[in-house]
Amino acid sequence: KKNSSMFQSSISKLNRTDVTSYVTCMANLVSRSWTCEKKETLLIHDFSFSENAANPLKSTVSCEAKVTRLDENSIVVVIRDISERFQLFEAEKKLVAESTARLKDAEANRFTRHEVKNGLLAAIGLCESLRETIGSKELSNTFSNILNGSQVNLQD
Repeated sequence: KKNSSMFQSSISKLNRTDVTSYVTCMANLVSRSWTCEKKETLLIHDFSFSENAANPLKSTVSCEAKVTRLDENSIVVVIRDISERFQLFEAEKKLVAESTARLKDAEANRFTRHEVKNGLLAAIGLCESLRETIGSKELSNTFSNILNGSQVNLQD
């Protein structure tokens, strides 16, 4: 009864054009229901209407209609508002998309750190190798200073 009174109060607030579109949506749902050939069918249907004449933005109510065929000339249609279910589903999709984006960013950062670290280690290895192969003490000291992170003054 509570849903029924909410439904009636929301319809009473509609303007003439919206009542026409609402009835048209209902007629489309009934038409779809009659064309179902299975004994039980589940339909998803959207009802669109404005909240009031001053607000031209349309509201959409997503509904689930369970159609049960009793016999050749009779059906029962139970309509349920599933707007909140759709909103929850959209919020979950957004959350999954954001989580996936964060995971991809974290993976890219790990890869970048790994590549930078490998490059630095390779450069340090080359410097040590050059220091060992070049016998010059002055050049060896320069490479040692570079490896130790101190500033080098090269003046000739």
